[in-house]
Formats: sequence, structure tokens, C-alpha cells
Amino acid sequence: MKSRATVFILLFSLNLFSQEFINFSINTDTSKIKGFEITPVFDNWYINYFVADNDSRLDWGGGVGYFFSKNSIDFFAGAKIGISKINGISAPIYGLEADLLHNTSDYFFVGIKFNYNKINYKYNNIDFLNEFNVTLKIGIKI
Repeated sequence: MKSRATVFILLFSLNLFSQEFINFSINTDTSKIKGFEITPVFDNWYINYFVADNDSRLDWGGGVGYFFSKNSIDFFAGAKIGISKINGISAPIYGLEADLLHNTSDYFFVGIKFNYNKINYKYNNIDFLNEFNVTLKIGIKI
């Protein structure tokens, strides 16, 4: 099911709009967060699709936001929504995101991603999980 969803998102991103470019990236940090993102970029806005494995849970969803580029730096800032699967329970996730990427060439980039997530998780007297994390982002631009 995950592979079909990934293929659908990829085809949707490549064919539906006339975007300027698409970023494909992997994200990781020291607390075992690993993820994958597809980000089609248009004039001054973007859509992104993400899947993140955070050791005890799986997050997936999408975001939309503002984009601008200056010299070799790309800046993304927006909002995201999705689903978080924690201990077999699905919970809605929403939050804010910002990326600061340095284009090392026309096709490669490296940068950092800032996330603030609020997860509506009702389990063991916990109503919400709030988290802030920073991840390293490496990818290609086509």
C-alpha cells in the first residue's frame, strides 16, 4: 500500500502541474528520525509530500507553503497536515515547517528542516503530543 501511494504521489507531482522543479530528499537526525520528501516547486509556492519514520511511529502527509530563492539558498516555509501511526493507533498530525537549503550544484542540495508538530493522540491520558525537531536534509533537484 505504501509503495502504491508513493508511486501515485510521484506521478501526481510530475504530471499535474507545470512546476519549476521538484526536490527529492531524505531527512535524518541523531534521534533516529528518517524520512523521504517529494516537493514540487512552482513560482513562489510549493506542495510537499512526506513520509517519516520516528522510531516508534510512522508519519505521512503533505504540506503547502511559500518558497523563495536567493543566490544559492532556497527557503521554504509552510503548514502541514497528515496522519501519525503510533502503537497501531492513527492520529491526525498538523504543524509548521521551514527548510533552509544550500544548492551545492544545479542538481544537488543540502540543508536543514525545522518542524513543529502537534499530534492529536488520545491514549493513556495524553491528549496531544507537541514536538519540535530539526533534521538534516540531502537531495536532488530535477
